[in-house]
Amino acid sequence: ALETLAAMLLSVVAVSLKNYAAMRTGVPLADGPLAAADAALGFDWHAYVAAVDASAWASNWLGIGYASFTLQLLALPVLVAMADARAQAYRFLIAYLLLVLAASAIAIGFPSAGAHIAYGVGQDELRFVDAKAAYHFYASFQAVRGDPGFVLGADNASGILTFPSVHAGVALLCAWAAWPVCARRSATAPSPTPSSRRSRSR
Repeated sequence: ALETLAAMLLSVVAVSLKNYAAMRTGVPLADGPLAAADAALGFDWHAYVAAVDASAWASNWLGIGYASFTLQLLALPVLVAMADARAQAYRFLIAYLLLVLAASAIAIGFPSAGAHIAYGVGQDELRFVDAKAAYHFYASFQAVRGDPGFVLGADNASGILTFPSVHAGVALLCAWAAWPVCARRSATAPSPTPSSRRSRSR
């Protein structure tokens, strides 16, 4: 389990370096074309955000899920390995690396500041949705793209890929990695005895 955690920590560092290198290319921002693609697909981003922002419950729980990204990424492979599924934990690690390598390769041609910034929707226009995550990376994003003297360090490192969504991909990977363990635990759970069934039926 500790080996899995160490491997994941090293992977996160390597991925961060790769993402910053991808954004260093200076390709023009793709927010305009991405917004046009949303419109062509019939997706109304403003309506979606307004619907979420209308519900304190939805905004809160979606925010918690988003904020738990790093915890899930680091903890899940450890928990899977501890459940005697070390091979599955390493498959998760490899799949994560492939996912992020693909995402950063795509992001080279489609660098994006993100929907909140592209559409100009700030925290003052929102009631329940917490937009801090949509803006906290932006200074670092601008610096790596426009400052020739930019130096990446622990004080300015951030998740700077907004397209394609690594969060969405990791959510699917987490479900895939945990499913066999959960299914096995469910299959090996003891069945109720006849006496316990009769007790519940009374």
